[in-house]
Amino acid sequence: MRNLNHIDATNVSWMRRVQLGNIEPKGWIRQQLIIYAEGLLGSLEEIWEDVGPSNAWKGGSGDSWERGPYYLDGLVPMVFLLHNTSLHKKMQRWIDALFASQTEDGNFGPCQNDDWWPRMVMLKALNQYADGMREPDVYKKVEAFIHKYLVYVENNIQEKPFEMWAYVRGGELCSTILWMYERLGKVCYLELARKVLANSLDWKSFFSSFPFPLRSSSYIPWESFQQYISRFNNQYEQPMNHRRRDDPFFRIFHQTHGVNIAMGIKYLAYASVVNHDTEYIEIMHRGYEELCRFHGQVNGLYSCDEHLNGTSPSQGTELCTVVEMLFSLEEIIRFTNDFSWVDLWEKIAYNALFATIAGDGCSHQYDQQVNQISCTVEARQWYNNLDDSNIFGLEPNFGCCTANMHQGLPKFVTSQWLTDENSIIALSYAPVSFIHTMNGTTISITVESLYPFLDTVSIALETSNEKDFILKLHKPFWAKDMEVLCDGEKIDTACIESQLVILDRCWKSSHIIINFKMSVRFERNVQGLTIWRGPLLFALPIQANRTKLVDRSRFSDWELRPVGEWAYGILENSSGSCTVKINCLESNSLPTFNKEGVPPISLMVVGQRITNWKECNNSAGSLPEVPEVLKNSISTITLVPYGWTDLRIGLFPMLCY
Repeated sequence: MRNLNHIDATNVSWMRRVQLGNIEPKGWIRQQLIIYAEGLLGSLEEIWEDVGPSNAWKGGSGDSWERGPYYLDGLVPMVFLLHNTSLHKKMQRWIDALFASQTEDGNFGPCQNDDWWPRMVMLKALNQYADGMREPDVYKKVEAFIHKYLVYVENNIQEKPFEMWAYVRGGELCSTILWMYERLGKVCYLELARKVLANSLDWKSFFSSFPFPLRSSSYIPWESFQQYISRFNNQYEQPMNHRRRDDPFFRIFHQTHGVNIAMGIKYLAYASVVNHDTEYIEIMHRGYEELCRFHGQVNGLYSCDEHLNGTSPSQGTELCTVVEMLFSLEEIIRFTNDFSWVDLWEKIAYNALFATIAGDGCSHQYDQQVNQISCTVEARQWYNNLDDSNIFGLEPNFGCCTANMHQGLPKFVTSQWLTDENSIIALSYAPVSFIHTMNGTTISITVESLYPFLDTVSIALETSNEKDFILKLHKPFWAKDMEVLCDGEKIDTACIESQLVILDRCWKSSHIIINFKMSVRFERNVQGLTIWRGPLLFALPIQANRTKLVDRSRFSDWELRPVGEWAYGILENSSGSCTVKINCLESNSLPTFNKEGVPPISLMVVGQRITNWKECNNSAGSLPEVPEVLKNSISTITLVPYGWTDLRIGLFPMLCY
C-alpha cells in the first residue's frame, strides 16, 4: 500500500453491475420493493432501538456491532432504486456520521467496538452510496475514506489479526478492496486482497474436502458448547468476537455456521481473480454439491438453524443465509464469468427470499422450513435456535436478520444485468430499465415482463449512435425450447455455450422478444417430489389461524397455526407423470409476492391424503417411506408459488395410481 501510484499492468478484470442509480425497477418488482420499503425497512429506526437514534454508528451509546452496518447495506441500494426522499434522509444521517468518525490513523466507527467485522459490512454500504450518488466529488470523498482505512488495515493486520467473525468472513472486505481496484486500477489493492484472504479462514480447504457430512450436533452438541464458552464469559456475542482462531471448538462452530458458509463461498471467487487460479471455480462447484448432498433443501439452500442440520424439509434455514448466499452468487458470477450459478441464484431469490418475509414486508422469520405446517413458539429440532425462530415478527430468535434482510431484493435487482468491456449480459428478466455508457455510446434498455410468473419478455434497446457490441441472454437450464426473436429474426438457441444466447451486431434501435415456453416439471430426490414451472417452486398452501403475540401495530409478532389437512401425496400415473393444469393471472394484473388474494399463477394436481404422515416435534414429520393413503380421498389440490406461502408443503411423497 505504500507504493500508491503503481498502476497494475496485468489484465485483471471482471464483469460489473449496471451502476446503481442508472437502473430503475419497473412493474411488479418495483411494487415489491415499495412493499418492503414501506414495511420494516422504512420504519425500523423508529420501532427498533438497535438501529434507532442511540445506535453507536450514528454517534450514540447503543449497539456498536453489526446491526447498523447490516441495515445500511440494504437501505442504501433501496434508496437509489426507489429515489425515496424520506429513506435518503435517513441514509444520509448514517453516512455523515460515518465520515465524521474516521480518525487520523484511518480507522472509523464506534470507539467502543474495535472489531474488524462490522466495518467490513459498513464499507460495502459506503461504496454503494458512491455508486448511487454518481457525483465526482462524492466518489473522491468515498475513495479517500476507504483508501485511508485500507492503509490502516495494511498497517495493523499482522499485529491485530482477524479473529472469529472477521476471520471467517474476511472475504467480505475483498468486495470493497476490489471495488477500489475497479475505480483506481492500483495493484496495491490486489496485493491487499491477497493479504486479507491469506489472513482469513481457508475456505478453499473447506470446499475442497467438505468436512461436515453429519448434523452439527455430531461434532459439538450445543449444550457442550455452551458449557465450554461459559468458562470465558456468560455473555454470548462478546466472547465470540475475540476467541482464538485456532481453538478447535470455535473453528467447528464457525465452519458449521450457515451464514458463514454462505459468505465464505465467494472467498474462492475473489481468490480466483487475485491469484489468477481457475482451480477455485471447480472447487466451488464440487464443494456446494457436497454441502447440499448432506444438508441441501429443495429451495436451493441448505439447512442452518443456525448450523448445518441435515436434509429434512422440516429443518430451518436462516434468513441471513438467504440474503448472503444471493450476494455471494452475484459476486461469484461476475468475478468468474461462470453463468452456471445463475439458475441457483434465481431459484433462491424467487422462492426462499420471498417465503421468509411477510407479504406486507412488516415481519419476517428467522428460520423458514420447506415443509412448514405451523409458525409457533414451540420447541423444534433446531440445532441452537430458540423456540420463536419460525414465527413472523420483528426480531424472532435474534436481531441479525431484522437488520440484514433488506439487502436481498435490491441487490438482486441491481445484479440482473452485468456489463464488461464490449458486452451487456442479462442474467434474469424481471422488469427494469437502465442506461449504460460504452466507449462514449449511451445504451438504453427497457425490459417489460411478468417474469418469473409468465413466459414472455420484451426488451427494447436504443443507442445514441450505431454501436457494435455483444448482447448476451442467459438461457435457464429448464428453458429447453426458449425462443428468441430479434427484430423479427428468429435466433438459434439450441447450440449455445455457457447457457448464453449471443447477439453480436451493430445496434441502433431493436426489439427483442423472448418466449421461455415454461412447462411444468417434476423433480424427484430420495425423499420425495417437488413441482416446478420456470424458476418457481410450487407448494401446497396451508390456511392459517393467526394469533398476535406482541402488538406493535403493523409490526406485530404473529403465530400461525394450520387450518385443515396438509398431509398429501402427489399421484403419478403408470407412465410416471402427473396430471397438472396451469391457471395464469390476467394479463393486466400486477403480481407481487403479497400472499393475499388470488396468486399470480397456480397449478392443479391430483393428490391423496396420507394417514401415516404426522406432526413430530411441532413440525411435519419425515416423509413416510411407504405412504399409507386414506381410501376415497383422491382430489384435485391447488399449488401456488412457494414464495407466496407462509404455511406450506413444498416436498411431497410420491404416490402411484
